[in-house]
Amino acid sequence: MMRRLLLPFLVLLAVLAPAAAQIDHAPKVVARLIADRLAVAPGGKLTVALEEDIRPGWHTYWSNPGDAGAPTEIKWTLPPGWKAGAIEWPYPQRDPVGPLMDYGYEGKPWLLVELQAPVDAKPGEAAQLSAIVQWLVCREVCIPEDAALSFTLYVEANATPPDPISAGQFAAARAKIPAVSPWPMRYALDGDLLLYVRAPALAGAAKPMDAQFFPARPGLVKDTEPQTLGVADDGVVLRMVPGSKLGKTLDGVLVLTSADKSVQALQVKAEQGVVPSARFEEDATITLALALLSALIGGLILNVMPCVLPVLAMKTLALAGHAGADRRHARLESFSYCAGAVLSFVAFGLLLVVLRAGGAAIG
Repeated sequence: MMRRLLLPFLVLLAVLAPAAAQIDHAPKVVARLIADRLAVAPGGKLTVALEEDIRPGWHTYWSNPGDAGAPTEIKWTLPPGWKAGAIEWPYPQRDPVGPLMDYGYEGKPWLLVELQAPVDAKPGEAAQLSAIVQWLVCREVCIPEDAALSFTLYVEANATPPDPISAGQFAAARAKIPAVSPWPMRYALDGDLLLYVRAPALAGAAKPMDAQFFPARPGLVKDTEPQTLGVADDGVVLRMVPGSKLGKTLDGVLVLTSADKSVQALQVKAEQGVVPSARFEEDATITLALALLSALIGGLILNVMPCVLPVLAMKTLALAGHAGADRRHARLESFSYCAGAVLSFVAFGLLLVVLRAGGAAIG
């Protein structure tokens, strides 16, 4: 009996295992550097965007990657006197992967960097700006990738400003960079971690529909736990589960989403202090007793449906047929049925392990 059950799964395993070895080696991210202008004056500044064109279903990482991962790195090779600033990160999104929570990007994010020409740059000369970019791109599996990128920039005494199309693209990218908060913030620990934004406008008609906090460093909050938005008399309060490395200052990014789906990302540098009481809209919860009662009612409804009544009669006849059966035979049939069900799932588990070991992105 067990051999008959296991044989089909072993055949399936033998057929699919070679296919798992055919790993897709094509790049998951296509990167390029885009400058907001083609010429710069001596001592002038310009903004360069690193565009990551990410394959659907995959994601790269924010400056704090979350529970796992690594942020994108840019290593510049610049002519003498040129300077490059740090990456200006757009606000990320939450990407749950199994039991982990990643902070990263999907689609086509732009990471901005400010470059400055030396004051003694000579008009008319061309500057070759190069960078080695490294990133980690993940789905169920993670793949490190890199690219060598470069572009040429010209020095002009009276450099023209960016064209309207380029200016619009960079303005849209800069709108996703978290801004300095116009409202004071503070946090408190009361079992939960409470982040308070003192903003009467947000407590009224402009109340956000959703709020997400992204910590600047790992360990400030428990990334996989839910975050609940509440309303105080003169602001909003975001309730979270604190992490093990929370210090005197809570740093990160707060992303507020309004009813019209517009997004406002704010830098958070909150000191510990008093947080007023707030009204939270709790998620609907269900107790164990209510869950069991619902399951019982659902089962009763299912079994009194007209289409099920003939099946009940067949079950009754089958049970009656075992009245005079040998107990040893009945036990053997029951054991065989259970063993077949367990072995089926064991075979599926082994198949999954083999496919993942072969590089297949499956979970």
